[in-house]
Amino acid sequence: NEEGTEYAHTLAAELFYNCSSLQNVSLARGTVQIAPYAFYGCGSLTRLALPETLGMIGSYAFYACGFLEIELPAALHTLGTGAFSHSELTRIEL
Repeated sequence: NEEGTEYAHTLAAELFYNCSSLQNVSLARGTVQIAPYAFYGCGSLTRLALPETLGMIGSYAFYACGFLEIELPAALHTLGTGAFSHSELTRIEL
């Protein structure tokens, strides 16, 4: 961190809730949590890159999102209820 600069390590609940125009997300290294419902209903979200530091994905965080595949980081230890339910997922890489 640069002096005086704070970086978010947790994405807030409902941060992009029903954001229909969101298409591509690449989370910064150092992100450790995605709170519940953070990307809920982002049906146009087709590309998602998760950092190796991510340890927790909250409940319904990616509910009804449009991406087809995802690579989950090795550090992931908690996956909330329905995190990817009603999504277009066809492939998950662990």
